[in-house]
Amino acid sequence: MVAPRRRRVEVTELAQRDLASLGSETPVIAQLAARMLRELAAGTVTGDALQDLPFDGDLSGCFKLKFGVGQPPSHRIVYREMPNQTVEVLEVVVIESRDDAYVYLLAAARLGKLPATSQPKLKRVHQTVVARRSARRKKGE
Repeated sequence: MVAPRRRRVEVTELAQRDLASLGSETPVIAQLAARMLRELAAGTVTGDALQDLPFDGDLSGCFKLKFGVGQPPSHRIVYREMPNQTVEVLEVVVIESRDDAYVYLLAAARLGKLPATSQPKLKRVHQTVVARRSARRKKGE
């Protein structure tokens, strides 16, 4: 009988910033994301495979975990499996809102797989997300 490989979840520095940003905006979302990361590390959840999307970039080899509020859940964690012979390494690339495909555009950009034609869309959606978060923070002050 083959022993199951150990699993390690590595959250990139940018994904850690995503989590911190979400936490300052909506602490409950950050708590849900942290719980999903623990479950991913424990192997109790697995993500759905992503694919090469013409406008959002080639995310084949990546997976998404759904979490958040609402139906469908408001946020996604995008991760990929990294080659390793002894330990299953899952690298978390982005933790973000799914609004306007922001999470997927950002993941493709971080992985260097965002088509040049989609750069303006990412910039536009990013500005919208930043403005919305700024407005929410001002309301909370």
